Amino acid sequence: SVASSTNEELSANQSDVAVTGGVYECYMCHKSFSGAAILKKHVHTLCGTRCGECLMVYKSTTAMMQHDKLHHSTDAAAFKKTNRFECKKCEARFKTPKTLQTHMAHHSSDRFSCEICNREFTLASALKFHKKTAHGTKEEPDITP
Repeated sequence: SVASSTNEELSANQSDVAVTGGVYECYMCHKSFSGAAILKKHVHTLCGTRCGECLMVYKSTTAMMQHDKLHHSTDAAAFKKTNRFECKKCEARFKTPKTLQTHMAHHSSDRFSCEICNREFTLASALKFHKKTAHGTKEEPDITP
């Protein structure tokens, strides 16, 4: 689920993320923490954006605004009509099948592993960003003919 409003839901989200060597990774920003309690505090205070009406926590302002339009807005029907492609695993909606397909990678059990530190990511782009920022690696140019 993209959002968490209770400790139970947050715990469920934590179990979706690989815990390697006792390190807990935030499912929203991929920062690592030494314990579940520290991760929980991070998610509730630093990382998430909270809906002012129902107190759901979202990984971005954009996701929270989409939630607001879908559930708390008078133009929810128009929003649903414009964003016809709905994720079956969470409430996210998209204008095109391509953006829905890109989103679905977040729900996949497939992981991209860093060969330097063994951290795992759900998106290849997240691994690329991690390698650049954490390890200072530069992308090799693609010389495939």
